[in-house]
Amino acid sequence: MNELPLSRKGVITTITTAGIAAVIAALIATDTEPDVTSPTPVADPSPSTEPFDVDQVLEWLPHNPEALVEAGQMAVEFAELYTTVSDESMDAYYERLYSYTTSDYADRLAPGAGVRSTRESLIGEGITISSTAHVERVRTLVDEQVTFILAATTTTNTDEGQQNEDYELAVTMVATDDGQWQVHDLQLADVGQSGDVPEGMPDT
Repeated sequence: MNELPLSRKGVITTITTAGIAAVIAALIATDTEPDVTSPTPVADPSPSTEPFDVDQVLEWLPHNPEALVEAGQMAVEFAELYTTVSDESMDAYYERLYSYTTSDYADRLAPGAGVRSTRESLIGEGITISSTAHVERVRTLVDEQVTFILAATTTTNTDEGQQNEDYELAVTMVATDDGQWQVHDLQLADVGQSGDVPEGMPDT
C-alpha cells in the first residue's frame, strides 16, 4: 500500500489523536464507562449465481480445446522443421515450410542468398541439425490467433560429435476463414513478434 504524503499523513494523525483525547477527557469528566454494544451480525450474502465449473470456463475461450490442440501440434511441427538443417534440397525444404504458413509470412521466410549459402556450407561440411519441441504454455489467445511458447532443443551433429542447445520459441498461429490454422510468425520468446499483440490491444 502506498503511504500518504507526509503533509496529509500529519493532518490525519493530528485529527485522530485529538479525537481520541476528547473521548478520554469526556469519559473521565463523567466517570462513566463507554457504552460498548456488540455489532449486529450481518448475514453472509447469498451468491447470486451458481459456482463456475470447468465446462463453463471452456465456453469462454474463443476456440475449443480440440482446435487449440491442433494449433499447438502444428506450431510444434513447424518449429521443429524451421530449426532443422539436413541434406534435403533447399526448394523442397522451403516448400514444406510454406505449407504451414500464411502467405505474408511465406514472403518474409523466402531465403536470401546469405541463407542459402549458409545452409549449403553447413551441409557441405557434413553438419546437420535436428530439433525437438513441445508446447510449454499459451502466451496470448484471442478470437483469430494464439501464440504458443515452445521449449525447443536443437542437436548439432558433426564429425566430432553432438551439441545440444535449448531455446524458448514463440509461435503465433492464426485461424483462417475455413477453420484451418496457419503459422503467422516464429521468434525467440523474449523478442516481440508480428501478431503477438493484436491491433487495438494495449502492449503491456
